[in-house]
Amino acid sequence: MRPFIDPSLFDTAHSWPANIDQRRATKDYQKIALFDWITANFDRKQEDYFVKKDDPENLVVIDNGYALMYTVYHHPETVDDKGPLFLMASDARTNQLTGEQISEDLLEQIREAITRRSKLDEELKALGISDKDIEAMWVRVQALADSGKFLSRKNTRLVDLNKYEIEVTPTS
Repeated sequence: MRPFIDPSLFDTAHSWPANIDQRRATKDYQKIALFDWITANFDRKQEDYFVKKDDPENLVVIDNGYALMYTVYHHPETVDDKGPLFLMASDARTNQLTGEQISEDLLEQIREAITRRSKLDEELKALGISDKDIEAMWVRVQALADSGKFLSRKNTRLVDLNKYEIEVTPTS
């Protein structure tokens, strides 16, 4: 996919501010973290998002190959979280799980999506997404709405995923 990114329009994320706090403060970065949690895309790394040169807070993501696979982030020892998902849910400097608060405007978008669940389910099924993957996705969406915090597979202690009545054992 990288060959299709126009280098005159985009820089790699490596050129973006190294300051973690500056990254975490941008809405696009926060949206990527939420998207990766909701879709169970645990493999996002710096090579998978690009910065628009004329608007450095505008990010473009590629490589969603692990998205909507049946995972509820219940076995954190299997793969390390990476990228925005990891940085919004923990403090890389202290290696502490934090679960930073989600802004009210982003929480409102999450709540609004929940009200449109039936329509969104139909659209996902039309794309060939399995019922199991869709249900697991809604567990993660509801966990965000309930906790109000950025979550990752490693800080799910902030919310009890089992209460959502879905089998949480990932398939191999």
